[in-house]
Amino acid sequence: MASIELCCLANSRKLQGRCVAGIDLVQGRWIRPVSRLEFRILTYRHYQLPPPLWETKVLDQVRIELEKPCPECHHPEDCYVGNAPWKLLHRPATPEELKSLHDRLQPFLSQEQYLFGTPEDRIPFETFKTTPAAASLVLARVEQLWCRTTELEGKRRNRVHFYYNGTPYNVSLTDPEWEHKLALLPPGSYPAAKLDIPASAEIWMTLSLGEPYQGECYKLAATVMVW
Repeated sequence: MASIELCCLANSRKLQGRCVAGIDLVQGRWIRPVSRLEFRILTYRHYQLPPPLWETKVLDQVRIELEKPCPECHHPEDCYVGNAPWKLLHRPATPEELKSLHDRLQPFLSQEQYLFGTPEDRIPFETFKTTPAAASLVLARVEQLWCRTTELEGKRRNRVHFYYNGTPYNVSLTDPEWEHKLALLPPGSYPAAKLDIPASAEIWMTLSLGEPYQGECYKLAATVMVW
């Protein structure tokens, strides 16, 4: 057993549970705490905090217990989560605190040409069986963001379009806060300005590789952060 100080950079929807991930601020590495449930999802009992905090949010710094690493070929950052309750160490609230955390996280922004090494929105799972993924989580600064929300049989589907390093991407959105924001709007396409994102703002994303689906690991927008 080991405990780490995790800066949460994703608490995103994953099937009927959540995928939580972040950076171990002491060792400077990505960690995805996972359970032994199907698809390794986390449930509320894993990431809950005592009231009135209720749950771990993006940018929270929490102390969590890990059992041991359990990497998969497409998810090298996976570690089994322990049973100890998560403890909130800090939740940035003031502009000064957010600026400090922004500066602390900036060295972790991706400098790669493409997200996960390719310009496409998916990577064949077979690729990882022969060459395991170097990373399945990335923090990226993006530009020209806009979202499209559609409705099919009463269910919303949300996608986010953006440019990273001059390359256009179009990926599924699994950030619960942004899903809620889009659920309040009629189906349609919304540029950043219509989503209350100031023109001067920096837009960061935590992107993740999803579980294999029909032979593909899709790139997912797990978190959208506006600074």
